[in-house]
Amino acid sequence: MFFSYKSPKHHILFREPNDEDLPHYLEIRNDTNIQFLLCVSNPTMQTAKDVELWLERKEHEEDVLFTTIVDGTTRKFLGYLQIKDIDRRLKVGTVGICLHPENIGRGYGTKSLSLLHEFIQNSNDLHRLRAEILTTNLHSINLFMKAGYTVHVLENKYFEQSGIRYSLCECELYLPHAVH
Repeated sequence: MFFSYKSPKHHILFREPNDEDLPHYLEIRNDTNIQFLLCVSNPTMQTAKDVELWLERKEHEEDVLFTTIVDGTTRKFLGYLQIKDIDRRLKVGTVGICLHPENIGRGYGTKSLSLLHEFIQNSNDLHRLRAEILTTNLHSINLFMKAGYTVHVLENKYFEQSGIRYSLCECELYLPHAVH
């Protein structure tokens, strides 16, 4: 399911994907380095139609919240963020963030997580967020640690690609309840 959110405290915003985003999504979906970091096993080249169908699936998945990250001033596409595997009974979901390569290292990841936490606290739908990250992806691990997540290596869970096993770590954050 798509969602939108903005806050006067943040210079970025979340909005539903639109047709203008398609070339950016296509570029990300065809970048094998990004797909590896996202733990996509054996990624294949995507067409514009493939990406449209992928976004359609995201829009209709009940256990997913998906959004486009945009610069609040210029409206420039920055990347996307999703919470998947949402368990509404346990109030937990798995967060993933994917920035376009030209936007990495500019603070957008930190700002995106901050805005996401505000959105989650205001909606009061989830109380715990987690992320699974390759142990070699220090940039992402540091991003989540900076945002207050605790990190531990997963003992018996791996990402496998081309016959090679990669260790994963879990980042976890318990969110305080919002006061309404």
